[in-house]
Amino acid sequence: MLCANWHRYCIVVCKAKFGDKMPLPDITQRYVRVTRTGVNGFVEFDFIVSDEDLTVELILPEAAFDEFCTTNSVTVIRNLDVGSSPTKGQGLLQTVK
Repeated sequence: MLCANWHRYCIVVCKAKFGDKMPLPDITQRYVRVTRTGVNGFVEFDFIVSDEDLTVELILPEAAFDEFCTTNSVTVIRNLDVGSSPTKGQGLLQTVK
């Protein structure tokens, strides 16, 4: 089970990296980038909160992945073009429609 307090970790990371000069991230912006599927029924993915600097690599069974996405109200993204990122243009991401 994933830590229910992951958002606290995000805040700690931001404060450690930027100090008080940067506002706290909007933790309501959550993204999932699937990196691999079908490996023994598991889904490998990146969970991104607000910005790609706050990314966690995770592996879950497919049913648990679906529940994770629903519970966290994520937007699923995929690698595409530079500059199309929903996370402020950092990286190679685009929203899947």
